[in-house]
Amino acid sequence: MLSPHARRILEAFVDAMIPAAADGLGPSGLEADVPDKVEDAIRAFPDAQRRLFPLALWAIELYPLFLGPRLRVFSQLDRRGRTRVLERLEHHFLYPLRSGYMALKLFCFMFWAEHPEVARATHWSERCR
Repeated sequence: MLSPHARRILEAFVDAMIPAAADGLGPSGLEADVPDKVEDAIRAFPDAQRRLFPLALWAIELYPLFLGPRLRVFSQLDRRGRTRVLERLEHHFLYPLRSGYMALKLFCFMFWAEHPEVARATHWSERCR
């Protein structure tokens, strides 16, 4: 569904957003197959949203170019650099940019929280009864 480059952006986003937890909450976002789950969800979107979703990824990919001084796109940054970019996006003054970031963040954490190890560690399954 996503182009190979858009998939790399999504994987870089997930890797920066949900790294392996030192506190034992569970696997990283990549280990929990969050990118696959996001792509599966996109397939169920209405046509307009399905076509717009990659634009949010590309906005994240190109955003670091405006931060300077090193001209590198998001997926080419190391995890620390990507994390700094995401921290800036979370508080960006442009609502469309910030809301695209927040929607992607929501999807990723929602699918990560469904992983059995994470649900057990957070006692999520007990709250859903």
